[in-house]
Amino acid sequence: MTYAEIKTGTKSVLKVTKDVVNGNTFGQIRLWTTDRVTGDLVPTKKGVAFRLGTIPQIAKALAELQADVGEGGGEA
Repeated sequence: MTYAEIKTGTKSVLKVTKDVVNGNTFGQIRLWTTDRVTGDLVPTKKGVAFRLGTIPQIAKALAELQADVGEGGGEA
């Protein structure tokens, strides 16, 4: 299930998803890019998979990062 698709460039998207592989459920934050041949979005190796139990810690860290850089997003 995809929870967010955040455009990061003209041909790339950051996706936040929940996935099940071999009976194991986990979350992912991964960069997807447009395939040159098919034009479809395909996942890259750039990203992270994590246990669902770590979501509160990740959310807290992201909230602290946002507070540190401000609502405008900080540096590019």
